[in-house]
Amino acid sequence: MPTQRLIKNYKIIDIKIHILDLEGLELLLENILLASNTPQFISTFNLDFLRIAQKDKEFENICSDALLNLPDGHGIVSLIKKKYCEKIYRITGTDIFFLLIKLSKKLDRKI
Repeated sequence: MPTQRLIKNYKIIDIKIHILDLEGLELLLENILLASNTPQFISTFNLDFLRIAQKDKEFENICSDALLNLPDGHGIVSLIKKKYCEKIYRITGTDIFFLLIKLSKKLDRKI
């Protein structure tokens, strides 16, 4: 996908957290919607997900297999900033929802 170069990956435990801006996310979601009707799993990864993944291997595997794990929550953002010295921004479920509404209208798709 052309937007792959816009994605940075950082690991927390063994789960990749995907970092990209909203414009890059919109392009990626559009490519996904155009390429396939197969459902995809995207998580908005937060400290609660991290806590559960550390205790529950099945949940960790689900997160590891997700198409994207986006940093949601100030705790995850702060953890990545401290561990990798990288300033990043949150992407919330609400952000994704509004992008999907915009794309559904643009691509004439139902939600």
